[in-house]
Amino acid sequence: MAARQDEDELRPSKSTKEAKRTSRMEIDRGKLPIRPGSYVHLCILQLRTPNGLEEDVSNEFAEITCISWTLVDLLEKEIVLSEEVEIPLSQVEGPNGVVYKHITGETFTTAVNMVVQTVKEQTKSCCLVCEGPLPLRHYLHRKARQKDEELDPFFFKYFDLFVEFKQTFPKTPGSTLEEMSKSLNIPDMEPEKMFAAVLLCLDRMGHIFINPEVIQHRWDYPPMELPIMKSILNSVTIGVHGVDYNMQYSDLLDYFAGLNVVPGGLLICINKSGIRTGKASVIFETKLQSNLALLRNNFHIKSHGRYLKLWRSSIHDYVHQVYGSCRPMTSSPTVRRSVCRFKYLPSGVSTEQICQWIRPICKLPGGNHGVLPLQTPQGKLINEVLVVFKSQGFMYDFLQKGNPKFKGQEVIGQPLILTELVMLIRKTVKHLDMYHFLEEVFELSLERVLLRFPFRDEKNVLHIIGFPQHFTGKDILLQFGHLGDEIQRQGVRTVLKRGHFTGECYVHMRTAIAAFLASQKLMKEKKCTKVVRMEKELVI
Repeated sequence: MAARQDEDELRPSKSTKEAKRTSRMEIDRGKLPIRPGSYVHLCILQLRTPNGLEEDVSNEFAEITCISWTLVDLLEKEIVLSEEVEIPLSQVEGPNGVVYKHITGETFTTAVNMVVQTVKEQTKSCCLVCEGPLPLRHYLHRKARQKDEELDPFFFKYFDLFVEFKQTFPKTPGSTLEEMSKSLNIPDMEPEKMFAAVLLCLDRMGHIFINPEVIQHRWDYPPMELPIMKSILNSVTIGVHGVDYNMQYSDLLDYFAGLNVVPGGLLICINKSGIRTGKASVIFETKLQSNLALLRNNFHIKSHGRYLKLWRSSIHDYVHQVYGSCRPMTSSPTVRRSVCRFKYLPSGVSTEQICQWIRPICKLPGGNHGVLPLQTPQGKLINEVLVVFKSQGFMYDFLQKGNPKFKGQEVIGQPLILTELVMLIRKTVKHLDMYHFLEEVFELSLERVLLRFPFRDEKNVLHIIGFPQHFTGKDILLQFGHLGDEIQRQGVRTVLKRGHFTGECYVHMRTAIAAFLASQKLMKEKKCTKVVRMEKELVI
């Protein structure tokens, strides 16, 4: 009873029935301090800009001048620490003698790391709480990418106070911190203490802080994946204009830093000839994040020195772009690997030399099969190669060292997007090296790759030379194994000389893909000396 009375003294005045319910809840939580997956410590993060977060939301150059954080212990019902740091502005003289005030990357990183260091000294498990999505998604992550700084993983999870409040009080007005404090009968006080009081009040009401919102890291985005239709039906599409010929996925993800893009929901548009149209489509997970993206309209993209124009697009336009420009890959699985096109290589370079050039910096998952020299439809090499990297991160680690040099000659590396790769494949000669290359890109078997990239020709007849002369028609069929089912009825024609089999025959397959697979099987198992694919009309 004494413990029960002590609990009642610490609790604010309520009705008797509600007080008993809260007392039992707190006593039970004392026995089981934390529910699996929930947080005991929460860190309140608040940012300040020169004119305020709401006023500077559309100002690209507004800097974060102050960061304040408060650590709250929900188990002990107290504030552990409350600190803030002022970030000084530096003056830089720009063109035409204009003086600009901005924060350097080192100063920004020092202030942000101070938050992580002080919090981790107090607790090992903690999660951020913000007043809406603006502080983290629109300001902190965007500024970090503008200054080419990497944030600690601590800043990639957070609770939105407004969302948590609505889960407990769905019908109570709480669009601002002041409205929430009035609804909970919290007296006026400093913003940090008021924020902490709201959190403690929600905790007393039985609210459990679990499943925080996760901010997508740019390397988590699969660079060559088409979206799943179910994931884009309830999402919102944003159109982008001003995408130049050299802009890549990572540049656009840096532009939308802090916002989560649906896997496969980023598409750089190209026309039927494989040339970029200067537009892109981006699908975000929620409507709220798409609204935050529109706030960045006409913002400057640092890596390319230009501005991007944004507008709310239609999901039908995105589907038309995807299924119109890369139809063979609409049923492809997730592709985690990245492809880079290297231009201006010395003439006569071999795949082994390319592998020896790249391997000291990063490993190639496919070895020699992961390097494909490009050639014209007539079979002439054009001093360009495609290289498969294990991930987008490995590819950019290799390219970030500037335009690499191969034997003293400068080489340009161009990362390829999915649609560009598909268009390039359509123009490439259909030879076995290309299909081995696609096996490494899509991590599929040769037969599944052939189903997704079918032949355009009708060469479904095999001219086979070198079978033993004692073979009968049944022996010829047995050499094809499971592919014997793909031979058309009465599709085997032997060449006789004086009534004896010469070891030469023509086999009519059902499809050109089956003919290709059969030719590779026969040559690999050395069951004949030569196999030539040809069209039916050429067979005399």
